Amino acid sequence: MKYVVLIFCILLATAVKSVAEEKTIAFPAPPNAEIGKGTALIYCDAILGTILQSAEKDHSKSATPERTLKAAIDKPKDRLVIEISDQTLYVHHREEFEKGMMYGHMCPYEIVKSSTKQEIIASGHCFGTKATIVAVFSLNRATGVGLWTLSRDSYLPGSLSLDSPSSTAMYLSCGNRKE
Repeated sequence: MKYVVLIFCILLATAVKSVAEEKTIAFPAPPNAEIGKGTALIYCDAILGTILQSAEKDHSKSATPERTLKAAIDKPKDRLVIEISDQTLYVHHREEFEKGMMYGHMCPYEIVKSSTKQEIIASGHCFGTKATIVAVFSLNRATGVGLWTLSRDSYLPGSLSLDSPSSTAMYLSCGNRKE
């Protein structure tokens, strides 16, 4: 597992370097909504995504399939709304949130560290019928740069292979208002 995490970190660092070489990324005004005073909303757009997952090689002559590790770097289209209420954080997909669907409430994150000017760090886990997900959300409030990571223990629809753990990370650009 240590090696998987190390490989994932190396891929993430390489991806950030290649994106930085290609273009400059602009960030909106940093989010400074007060935490603990009602409900705060922070709007985030994904700017870089990675996935790390094992996959099965197709060896029709082999009785035992061979497992490989697949990694992908992409520009996700995810647009999120981060809802903060008391010491709980919810991650919603913006389109669903704007239609009144609060799917993010099915997987609450506990805020483990927060301050108005510095950072927000929250973690949560969900147990579903197809997978268990462990997630971490962190946001540097001074720069508006966030990171959302999800680790799954098994298959989810649309993933690269069946019954394989995977890890996804998204770098986010966050601000107080939607654009």
